[in-house]
Amino acid sequence: MKKRTFLKCSLTALAAGVAALHAVPVSAKKYGVALDKVPALKKAGGTVTIRLAEKDILLIRVSDSEVRGFVAVCTHRACPVSYEKNQIVCHCHSSHFDLDGKVKSGPAQKSLSRVPVVLDGSRIIVGDL
Repeated sequence: MKKRTFLKCSLTALAAGVAALHAVPVSAKKYGVALDKVPALKKAGGTVTIRLAEKDILLIRVSDSEVRGFVAVCTHRACPVSYEKNQIVCHCHSSHFDLDGKVKSGPAQKSLSRVPVVLDGSRIIVGDL
């Protein structure tokens, strides 16, 4: 693993830990995350990976009114994925996914698992984990 990739993964993991500390259960299977606790998601193009219900969830602010969520694990060999340059990338084997989670290039054959996300004023509701 390249030093740059290692550092990026380490920083992403740290941000995930901080964001997870601010996620509060809204109901049995839904979590609320306050936007002021996750500054990366305040603007379109922002992204963070958080850990909820023992799963890493990749959240991407795709527009002022929409946040998308995915299980942050590649469908090829279960490596972590990250958001880069308007796509989702797995650095283990170079699979690329679009912002709907569909495979753009393999070796992955299956789309990423979507997680329901709702932008609700000053918080994000992540559900059905």
